[in-house]
Amino acid sequence: MPVWFDALDGGTGDSTTYAPQFAAFCEHARLANFLPLEEVILIGDRKMPTEENQLTWLRLGLGYIGPMTMQEHHCQTLQELLAAGRTWEELPYVAQQDADKDPKERTAYRGLGHTIEVTDPEDPGCNWSVRHLYIHSSTLAKREATRRQNEMQAIEAELQRIQGLVNKYDYKRPEIIVQRVQKKAFKRRRAQQYFTIEVVKHPERLEAPLELHYHIDHEQV
Repeated sequence: MPVWFDALDGGTGDSTTYAPQFAAFCEHARLANFLPLEEVILIGDRKMPTEENQLTWLRLGLGYIGPMTMQEHHCQTLQELLAAGRTWEELPYVAQQDADKDPKERTAYRGLGHTIEVTDPEDPGCNWSVRHLYIHSSTLAKREATRRQNEMQAIEAELQRIQGLVNKYDYKRPEIIVQRVQKKAFKRRRAQQYFTIEVVKHPERLEAPLELHYHIDHEQV
C-alpha cells in the first residue's frame, strides 16, 4: 500500500532520491513514534545502495537490501574467499518462469556470503557490520561463457589477420601494430584481458624484422 510519494523533475537521478525522500517521510509521518527505525528494512534496485546512501542508512540504524553491480574489488574479494576454501551453497529458490520446468532445466542459483566492516569516514570510531551475498546463476553463467567465447574467437581471428599484415603497408613500426591490435582486435571487448601481445623485432631479418606474438591465459579464462 503506497504511504508516501513525491513528484520530481524527470531528469532527477534515481540514486539521489532515496535518502531525502525517506527523511521527509520520517519527518511528516513521524514513523519512529509507532515503528522503531531499527525494524525498518529498505528494499531497492541497484541504484539504491550507493556508498553515500549506505552510510545514510547505517547512521540512521536502518536495515537495507539492494543489488550492487559487481566491481573489480568485489571480484577480487570473491576470488580470495574461494581461494581460502569457501564454497558456493545451493539456494532454495525457483524463479516463477521455471516453476513448470523439469528441475534439471531450471536455473540453479548458488550463494556465497561474508561480512565486511564499514567505518564512518566522519567518525572513525563508528563501525558497522554489513553482509554481502554473491549470487551465481547458471543461466547467466552460460550466457556469459558464450559471450566470452565469441569475443575470444573474434579477437583471435583479428590477431591472426594482423599477423599477416606485419611488415607490410603501414604495419612497419611496433607502436603502429599495437595500435591496430587495440583498435581492430581488442576494441571494447572484455575478453581482451585474457590476451597478451608482444611485437618482437629480429634485426637479422632485413625484409621482415617484425613479428606479432600473442598468448591466451587459458587458466584465467
